[in-house]
Amino acid sequence: MIIYIILLLLILFASVIFKPNGSRKGKKYFIVFVFGAIYLLNALRSPLVGIDLNKYYAPHFAQFAQIPWNNLQSVTISGDWELGFCAFCKLLTYISTDTQFFIAVSSAIIVLPYGYFIYKNCDDAVFGTFFYVAYNLMFSNMNTIRQAMAVSIVIMGLGALRDKKYLKYTIFVLVAVLFHKSALIALVLVLVDKIRLTPNRLIFLLVLLAAIPVTYSVLFNYLLQIPFLSDSYDIYKSGMHAVGYFNWNSLIQFVVPFAVLILVCIYIKPWKMDEDTLQRPRKFTISGGKIFISKVPNEEYPWSDSIVGFAVYIAAMCRFFVFFIFVVGRLSQFFVPFIMIAFPRALIMMNNTKARILTKYGMYCILLVYFLYIGFTSGGASYGTVPYVFFNN
Repeated sequence: MIIYIILLLLILFASVIFKPNGSRKGKKYFIVFVFGAIYLLNALRSPLVGIDLNKYYAPHFAQFAQIPWNNLQSVTISGDWELGFCAFCKLLTYISTDTQFFIAVSSAIIVLPYGYFIYKNCDDAVFGTFFYVAYNLMFSNMNTIRQAMAVSIVIMGLGALRDKKYLKYTIFVLVAVLFHKSALIALVLVLVDKIRLTPNRLIFLLVLLAAIPVTYSVLFNYLLQIPFLSDSYDIYKSGMHAVGYFNWNSLIQFVVPFAVLILVCIYIKPWKMDEDTLQRPRKFTISGGKIFISKVPNEEYPWSDSIVGFAVYIAAMCRFFVFFIFVVGRLSQFFVPFIMIAFPRALIMMNNTKARILTKYGMYCILLVYFLYIGFTSGGASYGTVPYVFFNN
């Protein structure tokens, strides 16, 4: 765990040096410096770091060099790796069959979009970065390579969703589906961006959340009737895989997004937002006696409070499902990035300075204790990321 603790200290050091929340230039330097370090930590790790990497991806990667293009999915016995991921591996083998090369390239695709997302969308870059590490997104991404790549591809398309370019965003999601089928759930964001989160809808969603303990089995079995999903997730319908977990890990993973959802409802109040503020601002310039109207840069176009609230709710709901069917929790990865937007935005809306400070650093403390607890007690068993081993060892 020492190297991960050093990484947290590096985030603290960089926040003092670059002051990322004070200027866009400082924010850029902070993101480049810290996510450069996170990338190197991911890229230089041994194939032993990460359970799925060690058991599945590392042993099979080099085999793609010998597999013909018309039979790529046969590289594993189950044949359930998505075609896009298989094609990605096949293309990499034309350059090198070294597993370390696969780790380096896949790490770039997984890690860097998070940094860009935080730079473009988070009011508090330090919190967004700390959250990425301490909420165990980093540990998870070092393990579940295919889904982690799919999530990052969706994140690459979130800018299009923010700008209401739904077709472009859908293309990103469909590409992500070629790496992991679970990415299909990200299309829900198009639907929720079309509607407003109102008090009545919030009450309905909370009732729906409360009903999960008595309806999850019926709902899950119904979804598994869809061939597209049953091919990969049928094993979670019964037996040892059809279980949930109630422990400190699953509890904090649910409590954090649910607490942020409460803050969104209390302080942001998405139902009170002014629709006019969601329209892309325009600026007027006069040149040569003519008036020119143009849209401001994308980064000045704010996310709707409504879609942020919906996304945080879906993240919390998916994490609540973990208590009953653990695999559903992995779907939360597609919505968790919105917590990085929601929490700082809620803090800004707090008028009470003491409450704001207590909430902010209370969240930091919870995440820090959670990260250290998981790292020291189950980082190896749950993620395979502890202890960390460099590739040359």
